[in-house]
Amino acid sequence: MFKGTLAKPYKLLFCLLALAGLLAFFSNASVLAQRQPATSNPAPTTLPKGDIVFVMDESGSIFNDAMAVDANLNQIVQLLEGVLDYQVGIVGFGSYVGHMGTQYEGQPYINLKLTSDMKAFSKALKTLVTDGNFEYGFDAVKLATQDELGFRPGAGVCVVLITDEDADLSSEQPVSREDAIAALQKIHADFLGIVDPSYGTTMQDYGPLAGSLAQATGGKIFDIAKFRKDAGPVLRELISSCVSTVQNNNQNNNQNNGNTGTPSTQPQQPQPSYATSEELDQLKIAFTALSNQNTDFLARLSQIVSRIEALEAKGNGLPADLEARLTTYERNFQRIDITFQNFTANFNQYNLRLNDAEQNIASLRTTIAALQESNQNMAIRMQSLEDRIKALEGSDIGDRVKALEAVFVEFDSFKTDFGALLNWRDDAKQRLDALEKAFADANNQFNAIHATLTDLQNSDSGINSRVDDLTGRLKSLEDQTAQLSSGLGARIDALEKQLAGFAGYEARFQEIESKLNGIDLSVYDAKFQTFAGEIDALQKAVTENSQDIASFKDRASAWDLDLSNLKGAVGSLVDKVSALGGLVQQVADLQSAVQGLQTKLQDTQDSFSARFQTNEANLDALKKEIDGVNSDLQDLIKRLSDKPFALQSDLDSLASSLGSRIQSLLHRIQNLEAAGQGPDPETKSQLENLANLISQLQVSLAQQASKQNADYEEVKNLIAGHEEWLQKIEAWKSMDDERVAGLDQRLTTVEGSLNDLSAQLKDSQNKLTANQKTMGDLQHSLTDLKTKLDDLANRMDGQSNALDPAKLRSAQRLAEIAFLTAVAAIGISLLFFLSKS
Repeated sequence: MFKGTLAKPYKLLFCLLALAGLLAFFSNASVLAQRQPATSNPAPTTLPKGDIVFVMDESGSIFNDAMAVDANLNQIVQLLEGVLDYQVGIVGFGSYVGHMGTQYEGQPYINLKLTSDMKAFSKALKTLVTDGNFEYGFDAVKLATQDELGFRPGAGVCVVLITDEDADLSSEQPVSREDAIAALQKIHADFLGIVDPSYGTTMQDYGPLAGSLAQATGGKIFDIAKFRKDAGPVLRELISSCVSTVQNNNQNNNQNNGNTGTPSTQPQQPQPSYATSEELDQLKIAFTALSNQNTDFLARLSQIVSRIEALEAKGNGLPADLEARLTTYERNFQRIDITFQNFTANFNQYNLRLNDAEQNIASLRTTIAALQESNQNMAIRMQSLEDRIKALEGSDIGDRVKALEAVFVEFDSFKTDFGALLNWRDDAKQRLDALEKAFADANNQFNAIHATLTDLQNSDSGINSRVDDLTGRLKSLEDQTAQLSSGLGARIDALEKQLAGFAGYEARFQEIESKLNGIDLSVYDAKFQTFAGEIDALQKAVTENSQDIASFKDRASAWDLDLSNLKGAVGSLVDKVSALGGLVQQVADLQSAVQGLQTKLQDTQDSFSARFQTNEANLDALKKEIDGVNSDLQDLIKRLSDKPFALQSDLDSLASSLGSRIQSLLHRIQNLEAAGQGPDPETKSQLENLANLISQLQVSLAQQASKQNADYEEVKNLIAGHEEWLQKIEAWKSMDDERVAGLDQRLTTVEGSLNDLSAQLKDSQNKLTANQKTMGDLQHSLTDLKTKLDDLANRMDGQSNALDPAKLRSAQRLAEIAFLTAVAAIGISLLFFLSKS
């Protein structure tokens, strides 16, 4: 140890060097701030206040749920610690009469007022009972909003209800749903419920339907079945929702407090690039090293203060004002150590959120791949549908009708699959929304870390002036000590030789500094920006795909309408063909009548043969005429069956032929009558009726032919219109193929960029590992230096008070140079790690 006042300048020099090292840290910490957008109003370091009230059902089926909350208490604390200045409380309801002083069965009561003591919270959870039948949920929620619980001014409030039944209405002091909503809105509280949505009127009472507690306050509900299966994920999401509510409430309060009556427009801040999990790990390691270094500085400062106190006991103490400044510095170091602990908690939260975001990205990629495959399948099926429609152009109407019916069946299946595709699209959009929210939460967390660091820098901005003042005072003490000292001659010469040996360390520090300066840190910022750009491109691609699918859906609806019209037209055509079938039946009946008449004439012929042998040749001619009529009718039936849409000329020809044959037949009969050999009156009457029927048939055939020709023209026009419609489908399909190809190309580009970024990040991780090894070598060298300096100080403690002032100052300068060189190396290393992060 140094003797008397001789120890004072060296020990104070240790204090000065420790302060200089911390100053180097704060100056280098600004490099991390460069990765964040500059803000004109840095966020305060105080955490937002959050008051959380758990409203616990105490009916017979709920005890295990309360114990699940207690079992996950540590996880709840981890989610809240370092993010909120939180308090928790408990309101119980649904128990038996007399429990905790209740006056009637199911009456709600305050089990635990708001407190930050989590042990008391755990103990209170264990006091809940499970023996009740009535769940007056609205009464309990209203009680959870009362001032008796101890709400803090400006705190955000979350009311968390846990129950497995809907809300009963009390006959003692009835509280309606509207009363509960008004109580929640009065204190700006969000309602969060772990409930059974399928039970009774739970969805109308608690959420998510319109008018429920969750919907009216902007809150959420969670399925109690999932909570009972695994309470951890549900509690994490619930606490995250509550944290968001409190943070939003805190921002709104800050904005309201800053309003002067005129709305202010704040420029939109640019979004920062997002760090990867590997970089966060490196940043956490760097902060841990800084925290350890800060602890070491604090310990060394405590040793210096102890030595100064020892000097004061001997009458050689520091001036009172200087001693007060050193005490202030010691408190500042303790505050810095607490800040480092907060940093660690914040980084853990940020890392968890980033991991969730990465999982969402992977899930989104899977969904996009499925969408792409579905688009391809839809294109193939649409092509098949179009081919089948084109195939109808060269076929007869009957074949077209059957083929169109098959097309309708296929199109119905197509619409079903297309609906599934739209559901996939909606799922992808939901995942993208979740991804955007995860990135936004991570960004808010990272901004909070930046704000804390900025406040730390601002709070210690005067450290330079403090160090300068301390340096001046130490210089004055050094001069006083030099006047009282005498030379040590040869020992000082030996000290100078030992210090000369430290010159090699200075060269080594310069070499390390040169290597660190040679690293291009801007490359990593470019990589982060590229990663953010790829994410934006991926989001844009999904948005464009959604727009394409919406357009495709509109066109499919138009197609459906056109096909419905076509189906109606074909149905009308089928009806007309059926009507034509009636005409065929009419001709068939006529043929039957002619056949009957033929039989009758055969009988008449037999009679005439017996009576008038001389007229046999005439009767044979009459029989041939009747056979000709029968043949013509059969030909007509055949034509109507084979070709329903007979032309007007064909029908006219047939009708004329029948008319000619009947007239010829009547003429022959008249000749027979003139010769006194005519048929009997009944046969003649039948022949005349047959002539009338033939005339009517001729008229009907003429009318039907005209009508069928018109229907045929209508069908031809309809088919021509749908051929134009098929051309439009082909054009739309070509446009969709081009858009799908463009989307495929964009997705391929994004995938390649992500793979390149992954390889680059892996290379960066390897470089960081190599730099950590270099830092370890540097720390080892500094440890050796500290050992040698401590040995030197011990040697100097054994010297006498007689010092040569000139050599003493030379030794002090050499020692100062050595320590400042070491501190500079520490600063440069910290700068490197913070810049890399």
